[in-house]
Amino acid sequence: MALVNAPFGTNEFLGSVGSTTFQRGPSGLVARTRSIPVNPNTGPQNQVRTNLSVISFAWQNILTPALRQVWNNYAQDTPMPNRFGINRNIGGRNHFIRTNTTRFLISLPLDQTAPLTPGVANMPTFILTADTTAGLEIDAISPAIAAGDWLSIRLSSAQNQTKNYFSSPFRFAVALDSTVVPPFQILPGSALTIGTRIFLRFRYLQVDGKVSFDSQFSVDIDS
Repeated sequence: MALVNAPFGTNEFLGSVGSTTFQRGPSGLVARTRSIPVNPNTGPQNQVRTNLSVISFAWQNILTPALRQVWNNYAQDTPMPNRFGINRNIGGRNHFIRTNTTRFLISLPLDQTAPLTPGVANMPTFILTADTTAGLEIDAISPAIAAGDWLSIRLSSAQNQTKNYFSSPFRFAVALDSTVVPPFQILPGSALTIGTRIFLRFRYLQVDGKVSFDSQFSVDIDS
């Protein structure tokens, strides 16, 4: 792996060219040998592929042109940041997929209707605790989950506490709605190991179809 001092604004370059991948690191732009992804062909992975196939088919064959146009209008008014933080129009189809992959993850039916106002959902704030007695818990959510809204929670496997970031794989753990009142146990204490760190990835889905950006948290199991 090499640290790159790239001229002419090319320090904004990310991605792969040939056998080299450029990515951001703590010290700046980093170049490393490109790794070839493996295909473990797991059950969750296959389910994601099936969901994407169903949603893409619906966009092309079930939604009317008028419904697709409403999604495109929503996309025009709701630009999304890329990895450089630059907002761009990702298109109605991608917003439709983003909303419905979230819905399918928590076993909700397909939603053909785009949000009527621009913007993404707002993520609440949380207080998380974890120990081998009480388990991994959400002790507070503010504001509370609104009626018709959902919060999906995915978890990493147990990681070393020296690890500060986790990218994948996350497994779906639970979806919470407005009937849930904290404290809420996500994992029992018996599933936790002292000296490890668990990463959590939250996504909030509003009743109008807006989806938040993912928020990632971590908790250490120290007792």
